[in-house]
Amino acid sequence: MTKGDLKPYLAAIDEIMERNRDNPAWGIATQRWNALVHHCQSIVEAYLNGKAIVKFKVQAAREVIRLYEHVEALEVIRTVCAIYLMAEHRPRTFLSDQAFIHQLVRRCRGLTDANAGIWYDQTTGKAKRVYRDLPRRTVSFLGQMITDTLGAISLSVARKDRRTREHQNQQRENLKNALEELQ
Repeated sequence: MTKGDLKPYLAAIDEIMERNRDNPAWGIATQRWNALVHHCQSIVEAYLNGKAIVKFKVQAAREVIRLYEHVEALEVIRTVCAIYLMAEHRPRTFLSDQAFIHQLVRRCRGLTDANAGIWYDQTTGKAKRVYRDLPRRTVSFLGQMITDTLGAISLSVARKDRRTREHQNQQRENLKNALEELQ
């Protein structure tokens, strides 16, 4: 999934957020994200103080902290909601739950340049950006943390959007039928 693939869903989330600007859901989502960051900071701190912690958990915690340091909380929330909205609109985009988690983590990590490297291509003479992939277990754990934290809110937004679109389609169909019945 590329930024371009996600662009229309980000625009839809922006509209939803604008329409529901005063809704406490955004504040709650931000609080949940900040709580996750605090939890991850405690994991890294415990690790640095000598506590034995599985490597992939420490890596995932560091990734959350890196996101927190470089990206606004609402931007992360907006991206996660857009990915859930994309999954709702185009369910065949993700072949499995693991594929969904992998793309969710990639797009979230892609919000900051801290997760990309640059290398010089000798054949073209240009510098190229390279995305640094994480180990599979780290991706799974990080994705699980993000979905546990923001998944319910994102899923609710995506389902509410679907119901709104279905209602709008029904109204258009009703208008079409009424116009066809005019004599």
